[in-house]
Amino acid sequence: MKYSIIIALYNEEENIEPLFARLIPVMQQLGGSTEYWIVDDGSEDAGLRRLEELQKQGTANINILKLSRNFGHHNALCAGMDHAGGDICIMLDGDLQDKPEDIPKLIDQLEAGYDVVYAVRKSRNEPFLRRMLSSAFWYVVNYMTGLHCPHNQAVLRAFRKTVRDELVRLDEAHAFLAGMFAWVGFKQTSVAVSQGVRQSGKSKYQIHSLISQVLNALIGFSEKPLRLISFLGVSLSTVSFCIGFVLVLQKIARDQDLPEWTSVTLAIFFSTGIILLCLGIMAEYLGRLYGQTLQRPKYIVEKKILSDSSCYDR
Repeated sequence: MKYSIIIALYNEEENIEPLFARLIPVMQQLGGSTEYWIVDDGSEDAGLRRLEELQKQGTANINILKLSRNFGHHNALCAGMDHAGGDICIMLDGDLQDKPEDIPKLIDQLEAGYDVVYAVRKSRNEPFLRRMLSSAFWYVVNYMTGLHCPHNQAVLRAFRKTVRDELVRLDEAHAFLAGMFAWVGFKQTSVAVSQGVRQSGKSKYQIHSLISQVLNALIGFSEKPLRLISFLGVSLSTVSFCIGFVLVLQKIARDQDLPEWTSVTLAIFFSTGIILLCLGIMAEYLGRLYGQTLQRPKYIVEKKILSDSSCYDR
């Protein structure tokens, strides 16, 4: 069996050697042959130098892709996937929160007949607020897109070459891997794992990154936000009609008038807020569509450093 390991790194200098110290023995125990595609996503530390030193040791078939700048985690993983040529691809994070020792569990499920196997975290070593935001994220994504994206899925997953070939065909300008994997289908399952402990550094996923992923998911895989505009328009018309009807009744029945500024001010603020919300939703769709039509690449490889070992045929 031929395996392709895909890892994207961004300022993970201190985690590189511990990662490979655990990962290489796991892959050796699986047998077959393994190629490693490590993507340096515009790191500003000495991670590239450490990767080159590790490559020169010749203990593993390590190939390095240095991107010209930081293109984002998912786009960097897509870069590695585009170059992978193994029968089975294994994707994982480089911060050791995806434990290499869990890989055999995923391979067992592939051998049982599945095409995609996710690692789903049964426990998370994160603050309460971040766990709640993560849970809300997956509920929103699944409800709005209609896709089945396993909650609390890690980057760690294993999938067959047939799945990889279809994923590569999805030339997404704003890649959202969970949605892409769910959209292509095939026979999928998950394996429960516990989250590993980051040895050094801190998570690169901040609140703004979660917001960006929500937008990528909703705009890339759902039309519901656009339908929400129609719903808001109908609701606003209904509310306006009801308020006007009540005011007319008060005038007729009680000869009672509300201060003129009250109804006018509320109507202006309410309608303006709805209009801006609708324009914002449409602008997001148009902006993404415009970006897609420009056909800019989702990443640029500044340097490709291949291992002396022969790579798989592609």
